[in-house]
Amino acid sequence: MNATSHSFNDWYSLTGQRMVDWDKNGLSLKEAEAYLMEYFSDFPAASVEVGKYIAENWTSRRVKMLNPRARQILIQVCNDYELVINEGYIAR
Repeated sequence: MNATSHSFNDWYSLTGQRMVDWDKNGLSLKEAEAYLMEYFSDFPAASVEVGKYIAENWTSRRVKMLNPRARQILIQVCNDYELVINEGYIAR
């Protein structure tokens, strides 16, 4: 289920639950890529939330496993929101 299938209020009310789930079960590459691809949609909050989670929890090695477009969007999210990846610099 993607972010746009929820109302805005539903999305924000479930943020804590998603974080607990991602901490417990992990955030798959496929799921991260899907959310990042929504950054330029009418509801970019999912991309920003995932970008913040990745910045705080993923290693640069894991980030490099994202497809090139998702990685490019992640870098833009990090730049737009002044996020720093856990291990520092991400190579484009």
